[in-house]
Order: sequence, then structure tokens, then C-alpha cells
Amino acid sequence: MTQQVEMQTSKGTLRIELDEAKAPESSRNFLEHVRSRYKLSTSVLNEEFIKNLHGKTGIAEEEIKDIVLFIRGMEDLPEVADKQLASFHKQLESFYKKA
Repeated sequence: MTQQVEMQTSKGTLRIELDEAKAPESSRNFLEHVRSRYKLSTSVLNEEFIKNLHGKTGIAEEEIKDIVLFIRGMEDLPEVADKQLASFHKQLESFYKKA
């Protein structure tokens, strides 16, 4: 059974599912959110991206960097461990609450 976290935001309900198969989808949703809300390109997730997103959101660069590192690293992993996935979703939840 898939665990789900729901948060109410000013834009509606945000649902995050803790499901290994959903990690790429959560990453895509995060990147789409950054593109549409903050008008930042997400084609290159580097230090400049992290600094620009920090400047637009006020969220600590280290928190953004952790999200970016997970997204970039996920491409190289054959499988995402439950603990890694739960940590990633907590990072996303924290980002959305603060942004």
C-alpha cells in the first residue's frame, strides 16, 4: 500500500506519495513547480540553479542542494531504497511548506 502525505497550500491540496515508482514523478512535479512558480530553468541543476532558487524562495541553499543531489543521483540508481525515498519526500514537504 502506498503511503500518502497531503498538505493544504494557497494553491490547493498537494499530495506526495511515498512509493518508489513515484520518485521520478515527484521529481518532475518539483521541477515543474520551480519552472512555473519561480520562472527558473531546470535543464541544468547546478550551483547556479541552487543559488537562484535560494534567492527566489529564501530556502537555505543546503536544503535545495539536498533535493537537487537526490534528483541527479536517482538517475544512476537502479532502485531507490524506502529510507531514501522517505527522506526525499520529507525534503520536498519541507520545501513546499517554506516556499
